[in-house]
Amino acid sequence: MSENLAKARAAARADQPAPTWRLIITDSESPTGLAPVCTGERSDALHMIDDYPGGPQRDEDGVYDCCPWPQIETYSTVWAAYLVELLNADAGEEASAQAPTATPDFFQPGHTYTEPDGTTDWRFRCDSITTHPETGERTALGWRHFRGEWSEYAYGEDNFEIHQIADAISQEGGAR
Repeated sequence: MSENLAKARAAARADQPAPTWRLIITDSESPTGLAPVCTGERSDALHMIDDYPGGPQRDEDGVYDCCPWPQIETYSTVWAAYLVELLNADAGEEASAQAPTATPDFFQPGHTYTEPDGTTDWRFRCDSITTHPETGERTALGWRHFRGEWSEYAYGEDNFEIHQIADAISQEGGAR
C-alpha cells in the first residue's frame, strides 16, 4: 500500500469506523451516486414508497432525510458502482485486520494434530468434516497415525475435547 493511501485512509477513519456504502439515485434516473447505508432510526419508514404501482416497495436507491453524508454524485453508473465496491472492500480489509482470530471448536480440514509432549506417536490428519443427517453432530474424517501405522479414522465432537491438548500443525509442517 502506498504511503499516501495509508495517510488518506487514516485521515478518513480518524473520527469514525468505515461505513458500508451503497449506490444512490440523485438527480438522474440512474444510480450514479454513492452514500453510506442509511442506519437512521426511521429509515425503514422513510425509505418506503407506499403508493408504488402494485403495492408498497422499499426504495433502496433513494436519498431521504435519514440518510447520512457524504452523498457523492459521479454522473456515471460505472464509476459509482466501482467506488462502492472499492470503498466496501477497503472497509472489509480494515475489519478483517482488526478482527480477533477465533479458536477452532473442532478439527479443521488441512491440519494435522499431534501430541505436544511426544509421549506417543499419535497424529491425526483431518481431510474433511461431515455431519450426521439427523443430529447434525460433526465427524472429522482423515488419517490417524498410531504405533507406527497410518489408518483411516473418524473422530466425533467428544474426541476433539480429549485432543485439545494436541498442537495443530499445517500439512507443510508450520505451526498453526
